[in-house]
Parts: sequence; C-alpha cells; structure tokens
Amino acid sequence: MKPKPLRGRRLLGLWLLLPALLLAACLCSDAAAEAKRPKVGLALSGGGARGIAHIGVLAELERIGVKIDYIAGTSMGSIVGGLYAAGYTPEQMKTILEHVEWKEVFSSTPQRRLLRYDKKGDSQYLFEAGIKLDEIVLPGGILSGYKLDALLNGVCLPVANIRDFDKLTVPYRAVATDIVNGDTVILAGGSLAEAMRISMSIPGVFPPYQYQGRLLVDGGLTQNLPVETVRAMGAEVVIAVDVSTPLRNRGNLKNFIQVLDQTVAIQMIKATERQAALADLVIRPDLTAYKSGEFEKAEGILAAGTQAARSKTGALRALAANKGIPLKPYSRAGLKPVEGVVVAKVTLDGPSSFRSELRRMAPFPPGERVTVDQLDQTVQKLYGLGNAQSVSYEILPAAGGRSEVRFKVIPKDLGEVAGRLRLELGVNSERTNPTEIELAFRRQLKMIEGSQARLNVLMGRSYGGALAMVMEDRPWSGLFLRPELSYYSRLHDLYENRQIQAEYAVDTLALGLFTGQYLGTWGELSLGYLISRESVDPQIATIRVPDTSNQLAGFKASFKMDTMDRMPFPTGGLTSDLTFTRMLKDVGSDLDFSRLEWRGTMAIPLAKRHLVRPVWRAVSSFDTEPPFSQALFIGGFDGMWGYAYEEFLGQDLASVQLMYRYELTPLVYLRLAGNVGGAWMSLSDARDNWEQLYWGGGFGLGFDTPLGPLEMALGLGEAGRVNVYLSFGHNF
Repeated sequence: MKPKPLRGRRLLGLWLLLPALLLAACLCSDAAAEAKRPKVGLALSGGGARGIAHIGVLAELERIGVKIDYIAGTSMGSIVGGLYAAGYTPEQMKTILEHVEWKEVFSSTPQRRLLRYDKKGDSQYLFEAGIKLDEIVLPGGILSGYKLDALLNGVCLPVANIRDFDKLTVPYRAVATDIVNGDTVILAGGSLAEAMRISMSIPGVFPPYQYQGRLLVDGGLTQNLPVETVRAMGAEVVIAVDVSTPLRNRGNLKNFIQVLDQTVAIQMIKATERQAALADLVIRPDLTAYKSGEFEKAEGILAAGTQAARSKTGALRALAANKGIPLKPYSRAGLKPVEGVVVAKVTLDGPSSFRSELRRMAPFPPGERVTVDQLDQTVQKLYGLGNAQSVSYEILPAAGGRSEVRFKVIPKDLGEVAGRLRLELGVNSERTNPTEIELAFRRQLKMIEGSQARLNVLMGRSYGGALAMVMEDRPWSGLFLRPELSYYSRLHDLYENRQIQAEYAVDTLALGLFTGQYLGTWGELSLGYLISRESVDPQIATIRVPDTSNQLAGFKASFKMDTMDRMPFPTGGLTSDLTFTRMLKDVGSDLDFSRLEWRGTMAIPLAKRHLVRPVWRAVSSFDTEPPFSQALFIGGFDGMWGYAYEEFLGQDLASVQLMYRYELTPLVYLRLAGNVGGAWMSLSDARDNWEQLYWGGGFGLGFDTPLGPLEMALGLGEAGRVNVYLSFGHNF
C-alpha cells in the first residue's frame, strides 16, 4: 500500500525541523552553561604609564579565551578598563595610544593659534599664585589636566549617552579617593570620561576634582588594586593586574623628595598587597625598565603586559579548570569612533562671568554638527582666558537624536589678586646681558564688568613698573581701553671701538591712554596718546653722554600679528609688529619727531625636523632728530650673533638674521645663523654710510625645558670677534 501524501509531508517537515531543534538545544545548553559559569572580574591597578601594560594583558586574555564579566580600575587602570568596558578592543586602544601626543596631553598650555592675541604671552610665566591679606594661595596642582579631559571626552563620545556603567559592554567601576575624609569613592555612573579622569587625579600633579560636592583625587591612595570593588560587583573569580611602582631601594633615597614619595608609596604598596591577597590570580608585568611618567615608551610597556599574561597561560588554564570556567578564544567587534554630535543647545556649568565668552567661542546653533576638534578647541580657548582652573565638556542626550553640549568651567580660586612670575637672564663673553625678573599682578574689578587692574613690576638691571586698568569687550567683542601709568629706569652701555666707554640710565615716567581692537586670535590694532618725562642720567662715562631731560607727548599707532604655533621653538607661523610714533609740540611735547619701526620673524618648515627662521628689524626717524633718550640698540644674542649686547646705537637701525634649525630631539635643537646689521644716527647718515654694516653668525643649541628656553651659542663677528652666549627665559 502506498503511503498517504499527507504523512510524507509530515515526515519531511520533521526532518527539516530537526536541525533547528538541535541548534536550539545547543543554544539552551550554552545559555545554561553560561548562567552557571562563575563570573570573572578584572581588577586593574594604577601605575601611570606602566598601566599601558593592561592593554597587553587584555589581548592575551581574549586569546586564551577568558571572558571578562566585570572590570574595575584605578588611575591608569581606570582608563584602560573604561575604554575596554565601553567596547574598544585592545588593538583599537593600541591605535589610540599611537596617535596621542603625550607631551601635549600633559601640558596646560593651550595652542597659541587658538588664543586671543593679548593672551599669547601668558605661557612665559613660570609660576602663579593668589595673594590674600593673610596667606599666599598656591595652585592645587602643577597641571590643570584639561587636555586629558578633552582626550577622554573624545574617545568616550560613542558611549556619551550611557549614564549607567552597568549598561556598558562590560559593567565597570572607577575608584577615586575623597581627599577631605580619606574615603574610597566608587564611581558607577555619570560621564564615563569624567569618571576615568577623576580616578587619575594624581595629587600634586592635578588639582582635586570637584564632583557632586566632594573633592576627589586618584583612587590609588586608598585602593590602587580594586579587587574588593570588582568582587562587590558580583565577580566570583578575580584576576588582578598589578603595575604599581615598587618601593625605592636604599640607594634611591637620597633627598627629601624621594623620601616623601617613599612615605606615600609604602602605604599604597601595603594596601595593594592586601588587595592582591583577595584575588584568585595576580599578574605582575616586569616593568623594572619603565617609570610611571614614560608614556612615550608605550610600545615596550604594552609588550611587557603581553609577555606577563602569556607567561601565566598555564596558571590561567588551571584556574579556569578549577573554577569551571570554559575557555573559548574570542575577539570583539570593537567600538566605532564618533567624530562629532548634532547640537541641541550649548550650556554652561560654571560662573555666569564666562557666559559671554562661551557664546563667542562656541557659536554652535541648534542642528549644527560639531566635531570633536571643534569642542577641543573651544575648551582650549576658554582655558586660555587665564582665569579658569579647569575646563571640560560633557555630552548629554537630548530629543531628536541631538545632544546638549555642556561646558564645565571651574574658576581659579586664587583670591582677589593673582600674581605671576617670569625671568630672563643671559651672559656673553664680552658683557653680561640684563638679568630681569617680572612680577605681574591681576585683579578683577567688580565696578565695571570685564575690567581688570594690572600691575607689572620689573626688577634687575632695569627696574620699574606699570599700573593699568584694562576694560575689554565693551560694547563689542575684542574692543579694549587701557589707561596706564608707568615708571622705568633702563640701564645702557655706550660702546666705542668695541669697548664700553660709558654707562647711563634712561628714566621714564609716562601716562598713556590706549584703545584698540583684538583681531581674533592673530592680531591687534591700537591707537593711543602718550605723555612722558624722559631724562638721561650718566652713571660712568669716559666720553660725553648727553645729560638731557625732555617732556614728550604725542600719538602711537600699532598693528601687530602673531600666528606662531608655539614659542620659543615654533614650527610655523609669523610675528610682525609695525609701530608708528609721532611726538608733537602742539599736544604738549618739547620736541617734534617721528619714528616708524617694523620687526618680525617667520618660521618656515622645509622638511621634517628642518626649518628656516628669518628675523628682521628696521627703524627710521626720517631725519626728525629724536632726543638721545630715544636712541635704540642692536647687538648680541637677540639677532646679532658675534657682537656684544646692545653694542651698536642709533636712531635708524636695520638688521636681518637668517637661522637654520634642526630638531635633534623633540626638546633639543641645533641652530646655525648668519646676520647683518647697522645703526646710524639719522636717515641721511644711513644713506651716506650704508656700507657700514656688521656681519656675523654662529651656531648653537636650544633646549625646550619646562621652565623656559635654555639657549647657548658661539657667535663670530668681524675682525676675529668671538662671543659665547648663554640665555635662559623668554624675552620681554
């Protein structure tokens, strides 16, 4: 008998359904096994640059097949752990590291090209402190940390809308310390970038982080290896990675700084050992060749982490077998970077005094797509105002797929008066250059919004000071008005036949009123009236020095530009200062005369590490006979190598120096220079004696130190002239 067609179709259906049933059974079996599998937690310690080794460990854990269910980190461990929890793969994190300029990240100096013209010189100051009636207020840290904030915000942008760290790809915690009461603070939600940044607030390096009414610092002070934290999250098996810096040996306890560091380190190491004892397995990479600040050695540190985890392969497999953890090598899809956000609105979390500046620096209308670079530049511009301790931004979800961009500004808490210090010193083999120290004091004036009182005090070979009130951005952005009262006494040498024949001082008491317009980040136009009393006071003289005193009054107009990307060793850009001065008897001057001066420099890159930098100066008084007190000088390290400081005097000047610079290392430069210049008492004298030029040149080294440029050179002039120069500090 033939089977019925219906029965045949049923059998066929069962055969087709069987694979699906088997697959479902396998999936159920895997799901059941996954549910029964002990949850694995990873605790990543702090250790500065040594924490880069965590990336190598993570890559090996994936290769071996150890799946991470929970992750907690402290300091650098919080950053690596946070990025992994967000969804980045070890390979992606390695790529991020390769593109980070660590010197720039750990700098508080904004890019010069982003700063308004009048703020470009602020980086020349070595130190800043607040002054109150009963105390000196020091900064909370050496660095602001705002560039680290910006870096973390950029890489965390893909998960900016996730506010619960349990909802990340891997549940995550960051560890911090309350500096007020010493409590361990566990960060489980909010901004991932902010949590990572808080956990790495190294005391003394970065200021304490203000967060929800608390002052938080690096979690390493209380829990540098967060084993307890990851167990509290639900981990049944904990793998700990310890990259802590070991204690110094006796031979490295030679000064009080090392002793103080050891004092803190002892407590951290003891606490770390207690945490390590709670872990099921501890991986300690061999990092004896690396220090906590050597971020530029990331490749070697990462390799050490890989090797350490690989050497523990047997122990990891034994642990997995003992705890019933299935091992299955895996790799994750990774996290797709986000280059920007669509703006819903821009808001300020900070003092209202920053609101107008934020509107000017972040003119992002609703609906506009803003890139990470634009957000970073806004942060640097706000910080570049000079009155913020830190600046960061946060991305918050808004309706319609858009985002609220919230800028967080914490003002400097230095009291009503802030003081800064900078210095310049130099020596050449024929004559010591001036050694000068400048103190700059600033105080915001409440009576007029946007106004500030400034007092600059100069000490050294020249001395004096200037008191000014500066009113800015009223009634429109960039406009300024500056009344100023100053007194300076400047000491000069008078040369004849290569020998100092006289020494005299020019004392100037001046009152000026200037107004002008800042031209964004690249320039300034100004016009002002100036009245002064100038007198020449001979100190030592073997030749006649005019002993004169004159009242000078008139107008000064200037057009200044500065597009240099960095100073004092730029890689591109130019500076230009064109100033015209006209003194008139009609407005109170004893004498009528004019002067036009143009000085500038350019940085012209030729190839990687190679650069040419022309420097020029030209001054003419057009035969209008300024007084002797107005005489100008050339010579010395500043543009005329081979000659003594201020060796040549005149009312009309011209000099050009062409310098070639080669970058030996990122902080050391080789320089070769040739220069020519001359000084004449009038334009007619210059025309008749234009051949009286002085040729020279030389070679030297420049060092970009944290305290300012250190420069040395050997200069060669005419007639066998040889001068050795040593200079430290910025010109001012």
